Parts: sequence; C-alpha cells; structure tokens
Amino acid sequence: MPDVPSAAESGLPGFEAMQWFGILAPAGVSKDVIVKLHADIVKAVRLPDVRDRMMSLGAEVVGSTPSEFAAFQKADTVKWAKVVKASGAKID
Repeated sequence: MPDVPSAAESGLPGFEAMQWFGILAPAGVSKDVIVKLHADIVKAVRLPDVRDRMMSLGAEVVGSTPSEFAAFQKADTVKWAKVVKASGAKID
C-alpha cells in the first residue's frame, strides 16, 4: 500500500507493532523435553520447503533458544501492558 503513510510519517516515530508465533509448553515440563522439542522444531523450520513456505506468507523464521524466546515474550508483555493500561481498556 504505497500511498498509505507509515506510522513514523503519521507522527508516531519509533512505533513498532508485530505479530509473532511461538510454541509453548505447560509449566513444569522437564528441561530435557524442552531441549528435545526445541531441537526438533529448529530442524523442521530449517527445512527449505518449510522455510520457503513461511517466508512466502511473510513470516520471518527466527528459531531462538527457549531462554531468548522467554525474554522476548516478557519484554513484549511489559511493552503492551503499558499500552493497555494507558488506553483504559477493561475486560468485560
């Protein structure tokens, strides 16, 4: 949409909003299971046909470590919690 101004051009410099997908496990799952799941998932998303399909859908495949993903998720929650609080939004 070349005629639609970006967020920065609309007066919101530094604005960033993105969707992301991750795979989560229930609390208490053993570290061994997490390590195995992570290895298998990374192997799958590195397959050329999987990577190409995801990229064709506009996805960027990251494949971070479980601890990197946890840190990202925590930071994103803090960021959006501030936005929700400032908006005054309430759950019905």
